[in-house]
Amino acid sequence: MDLFCVHPVQDKYRWVDSNALKHVDKKYYDTLSTIEWEGRTINIPNYAEEYLSLRYGNWKIPEKIIMLDCMMVPLQKKDFD
Repeated sequence: MDLFCVHPVQDKYRWVDSNALKHVDKKYYDTLSTIEWEGRTINIPNYAEEYLSLRYGNWKIPEKIIMLDCMMVPLQKKDFD
């Protein structure tokens, strides 16, 4: 789960993620949608699938990751032959 404090600037919302300034159009946060998750109603960005594609690319296919010093690093298979 990602949690960020976003700040409105003109027609975008901005935030800092891993020392990088990120932004998305206000349409994703100005009006929120909701989902039911583990018995709770959770606010999510409007146009959720479009938003996820914008942020993460092909988000429907999971990446194998490992945790190293609190950094998420894609796991890559290496051949040592």
